Amino acid sequence: MTLDDLPAVLAIEQVAKPTPWNEKSYRQEITDNDKSYPTALVVNSQLIGYIVWWLIVDEIQIQTIAIDPAKRGQGLGRALLTDALNKGLKQGATISTLEVRESNVVAQSLYQSLGYEVVGKRPNYYRDGETAYLMTAHLK
Repeated sequence: MTLDDLPAVLAIEQVAKPTPWNEKSYRQEITDNDKSYPTALVVNSQLIGYIVWWLIVDEIQIQTIAIDPAKRGQGLGRALLTDALNKGLKQGATISTLEVRESNVVAQSLYQSLGYEVVGKRPNYYRDGETAYLMTAHLK
């Protein structure tokens, strides 16, 4: 992901997320966070998804992931997440964590299919007050 990708990322963010990140947050991930791996998924010159993940020592922390709603159901989210996990593994990661909305059963199903398990709850985690499930996957 580059700064030039931000208009497309933010357009997806607005329709894909109940509480979207702002441009400043993405700019910081791209330019100021040396632990961050912001990645865009581009197909036929069109940005259709993205993921931001951090590698902190041996842990991959998934910060955000989204696919254009018109392109969902094609395995693109799985491909983005799998790519991130594989890259992190090559850099020594042994575990991955993420938070997911309690109501987002589609995402939870994807994460569970990749080995994530619910290990806790974070009440009122999101700005709109929704609870998050904390999920963890052991990679090795």
